[in-house]
Amino acid sequence: MKRTLKRALNRSGLNHTAREDELNRNADRLEEQMDKVGGSWNKDHNMSKTCQHVAGAIAAALDINRTMINWRLDADAEQAWAAVRPGLNRLAKTFSLPHIRW
Repeated sequence: MKRTLKRALNRSGLNHTAREDELNRNADRLEEQMDKVGGSWNKDHNMSKTCQHVAGAIAAALDINRTMINWRLDADAEQAWAAVRPGLNRLAKTFSLPHIRW
């Protein structure tokens, strides 16, 4: 997803803007948090710690989602993003976080 988003941003009106930089940081943060979700759950099954990482991933994802809605990036980015959202919704439900309003 991250690579597809970066490619789409480079071809959009957001290229070379502070917003593009922010979105790239959020994509990095989303990936980091998801790695930590898997790591903390698989390593020590710590529900509270894992939940914090899920919440961090969702926060980054919500900002990315606003741009996906407002800018209508290319079809590859839209398709990749559509595949990410259900997984985040499942994680939110699993860890008793509020339903994500995409």
